Formats: sequence, C-alpha cells, structure tokens
Amino acid sequence: MFLSKDIFFWEFVVFFWIFFFSLGLSLLLCGVNLIFSLFLLPNRNFEQKLSGYECGFDSFKDDCSTFDVQFYVFSILFMLFDVELIYLFPFSVLLPSVSLSGFWTVEIFMLIIGLGFVFEYSKEALNWQSV
Repeated sequence: MFLSKDIFFWEFVVFFWIFFFSLGLSLLLCGVNLIFSLFLLPNRNFEQKLSGYECGFDSFKDDCSTFDVQFYVFSILFMLFDVELIYLFPFSVLLPSVSLSGFWTVEIFMLIIGLGFVFEYSKEALNWQSV
C-alpha cells in the first residue's frame, strides 16, 4: 500500500519537473529575444511610423483631447450580438436532442436579446450620426 502512494507521488514530481523546465526555457528564450531585439535592431523613426494608422488619429496628441463615443457604442453592440451568436450556435446544432425546457430557456434568452435590440433601435444607438 505504501509503495503505490510513493509511485503516485513520483509520477507527479516528474510532471512538475517537466512543467517548470518548459516554463523556465520559454522565459529564457523570451528574455534572449528581447535582449537581441533591443541591441541588434535599428531604431529608426520616420514619418509613416509616427503617423496615425487605421484609427485615423495622430499617434502623439494630448491625452485630454475629446474622443467620439460612437466607436465604443458600436464595439459594445458588436460584442453583445457576437456573444448571442456564440450561445445560439451549439443550440442550433443540438436542437433535435434539446428538451422542452431547454428550448424555452433559449426562447426567453432570444426574447431578452430582441428586446434589447428594439430598445437600442428606439434610442437610435445604431444610427452613426446620432451618437
């Protein structure tokens, strides 16, 4: 009986040694890459690198400048409906094997999401000019 517990313990010790060795090796390689990139790569700043990219804003502006909220509104709405689709996909795949209570739970979920969409539409949150 004592022998089986001892063997079980040593199996975990080997697992932890492998885990800590791979963790240390990955941290070492990350550090080596960071040091090589700091000392070997040239640091050149040119106009295209310092200009605004896809967002359309300058890179180095005053931090207290005004920012349009419409980007945040659209990103939050996208996340809301994206999460809805994540929950609906497995339901649609397993629809033949879902019980009646599971079906009505998803229908209530869809009703709540639909009411949220109607509320957003009535407040004109989806209109780009109104934000």
